[in-house]
Amino acid sequence: MQYPDLAHNVPHLAAVLWSRVEALAERQIEARRHLHQSPEPSGEEWGTTAFVADTLTEAGHSPRTFGDVPGAICDVDLGELPPDALRVAIRGDMDALRVCEEADVPYASDRPGLMHACGHDAHTSLALFAALAAGEVAADWDGPPIGLRFLFQPAEENGKGAHWLCKRGAMKGVSHVLAAHVDPHFPAGEVGVKDGPLTAFCDELHVNVKGRGGHAARPHESRDPLAAACSLVNTLYSLVPRRYDAQQAAVLTFGMLNTGAAPNVIPDSAELRGTLRTFDPAVRDTILRTVTEACAGVGAARAVSIEPKFVAALAGVTNDPGCTAALAAAAADLLGEEAITRLDRPSLGGEDFSGYLDYAPGAMFRLGCAPIDGPDYPLHNPKFSIDERCLAIGTKVLLGAAVRLATRA
Repeated sequence: MQYPDLAHNVPHLAAVLWSRVEALAERQIEARRHLHQSPEPSGEEWGTTAFVADTLTEAGHSPRTFGDVPGAICDVDLGELPPDALRVAIRGDMDALRVCEEADVPYASDRPGLMHACGHDAHTSLALFAALAAGEVAADWDGPPIGLRFLFQPAEENGKGAHWLCKRGAMKGVSHVLAAHVDPHFPAGEVGVKDGPLTAFCDELHVNVKGRGGHAARPHESRDPLAAACSLVNTLYSLVPRRYDAQQAAVLTFGMLNTGAAPNVIPDSAELRGTLRTFDPAVRDTILRTVTEACAGVGAARAVSIEPKFVAALAGVTNDPGCTAALAAAAADLLGEEAITRLDRPSLGGEDFSGYLDYAPGAMFRLGCAPIDGPDYPLHNPKFSIDERCLAIGTKVLLGAAVRLATRA
């Protein structure tokens, strides 16, 4: 069958899918609330995986799960695909954060110390209901054949999940990959798009400080690792910004200091953990060198041993212009041009969606989720919540963009 006026047909094909998304909107909200109430940390998303797989199976799909890691992959065909057909992938990450929820909602986390404070419950629902909507129109599809793949990814927060799925064939036969990230900087009904760099390169920094413990009343008999760790943080916070061009963006932040067991005992050791965010490889190299030099200097001055180690390097997301254009066009069809913000700067946040971009071009967009009425809180905040009207919007934009990419001449 030929489709001579494909450009004209694309909005119609997207609208067919969007009508099913709209019909599923209440179920999508219920599913997202279930996921929000049952958060699981990175690498332990077994219940979430089961919920996704069971929901897809009940709808007649055949999701693929794994015995050694959580996560799932599910293909949906619109029309009869040739054997060598490529697919457009849509990714939804599933893990929660180790945060104690304070949001005043009836579906708040029932698992102390765990919360979907980064919106991955919403992301999972976007991919899940995009798959369900596509499945519901598959039998009556009157457009060109389209292959879709839905990636339900664990362990985004620790940067491992994309690699796990790719290793298990997630990107085999994929032409493009798409994703959304909720963004409380925009209200529900607005989106942000950007070509090129979207997120930063991230390095995790582990610093081990080894001293000599002793009595708190006689610090001169000890080599205080806690004092050295505090001195190192202050040194780096003042020194690092002076080592690179101020017009280049970079952030070094420590978020953990572990040491000691009693208030009157100087411990033997201390551990610092932090993160470095950069865009320019040269700036990154400069900061790595500066950290190493500062550790040696502070260690000598404090008579302790300080060993830095950079681990879990994560590449930044660089959006493909064609994929970004498809997302923007779908959003414009759905919401109007006035609802789209063209982002002029990347974020210093990290995102392991970059792992898929080693295999195929792709793009992520920012999905406005801030409540139109009422307070909004940033990502990773214990009171973070979303305006659930964003769920159907995000699902529709992803499906609309996927149709555009899959039907390109």
